[in-house]
Amino acid sequence: MSSDQSSGPVIGVIEPPVNVTLAVQKPIPGSVQDSLKAYEKDIQDELYYHGFMTRAEADTFLKKNGQFLVRRIEECDQFHFVVSVLWNNEKLHYKIKRTPRKNYFYLNKKKPKTTVPSLIRYHRYDQAPINETSKAILQHPVQRNHYAIYREQIIMGEKLGHGEFGEVFAGRLRLGFFRKVNVAVKTMKSDNKSLSMDERIQFLREANIMMQLKHKNVIRLYGVCAYEDPIWIVLEAAKGGSLLSRVKKEENPPTVRLLEKFSREVCEGMAYLEKYKIIHCDLAARNCLVNEEDVVKIADFGLSIKGILSKNVAHAKVPFKWYGPEVLINAILSASNDVWSYGVTLFEIWSRGDEPYTGIPSIQIIAGVREGTLRPQPSNDMPNSVAQIMEQALTFDYKKRPTFSELRSRFYENKKKKHFLFL
Repeated sequence: MSSDQSSGPVIGVIEPPVNVTLAVQKPIPGSVQDSLKAYEKDIQDELYYHGFMTRAEADTFLKKNGQFLVRRIEECDQFHFVVSVLWNNEKLHYKIKRTPRKNYFYLNKKKPKTTVPSLIRYHRYDQAPINETSKAILQHPVQRNHYAIYREQIIMGEKLGHGEFGEVFAGRLRLGFFRKVNVAVKTMKSDNKSLSMDERIQFLREANIMMQLKHKNVIRLYGVCAYEDPIWIVLEAAKGGSLLSRVKKEENPPTVRLLEKFSREVCEGMAYLEKYKIIHCDLAARNCLVNEEDVVKIADFGLSIKGILSKNVAHAKVPFKWYGPEVLINAILSASNDVWSYGVTLFEIWSRGDEPYTGIPSIQIIAGVREGTLRPQPSNDMPNSVAQIMEQALTFDYKKRPTFSELRSRFYENKKKKHFLFL
């Protein structure tokens, strides 16, 4: 069996499966990796091939006896193909071996084949056991998901900016023969040697979280290009830029009615995430986007986790100005912290983009939030109804904070009382 290891989950958190293909370090010409890279082209069109995937992640796909998939792992700077199969209620993982001269692949030595697909076809259609001990047989291929996109489907445009792991470009995505849509393409650094395996997995965290999301106030994932370096994550385009830049805009500045709409739409998007037990962990005006119609889209899921509670906030770049006291005191991350972050985001929206706690040293900010003596204050033109929601979101005791669902209901209660004007 394979000895590949999966990365451990964050304590107290149900981690999302990383179920997209991950690009690998560029092979050294003439090396074993180089020849494996060439053979990988033979398998890329096979729907049972899932690319880079850990053992734990593969296990989540194996639910019926005889189900199998092929994936790729890294061990000691070498890449290997692995067959994962469910047999007799046991999840088994076998490396596909190669002959000494690297000309053939095999699972047992009886029938080596020149390519991985031909090896899988032999074991599947001849019902030949892949291991003499377990007698496991490949019966039902687990197909990769529909988010896989080929690079040929995308027309790359101008560079829009850069992030922690690479650059962001405008683009056009072909969906069928007659339809094209505007997209934003996040690319991983082409020099993958500068990224660790954990960083590569973290780069894909956003896509893994977004695969299950579909809401008008959450940025849409179209798919992932990951069959060659660098990896691309393809997202819905939001031509209005960030919510932060929109509220700062002096040309065509937002009206009070529009600021109310922005406030409600951020809450709508976060209530949707809350429903599916996704903790964003980095809600801020900079991480919300706005489209051409001034509709807010929650974005940037790079720090997000799926689950109910986390007690591990060991991240080098935590946005502490947006974090509640329970995070700064006990490192407790929950959906309630997102609610606190929403209160800070309301401050950003209504101050037209001011940074919270401007002019206060970081150490004093952390101390003040921990002690409950410091929190953002409503702007002078913020309606009382919004100020009340902001105050509730910034409740010191995270166990007493309202949920996003409750805050959303208060928006609509205010609408009925005619305290709100909606566009």
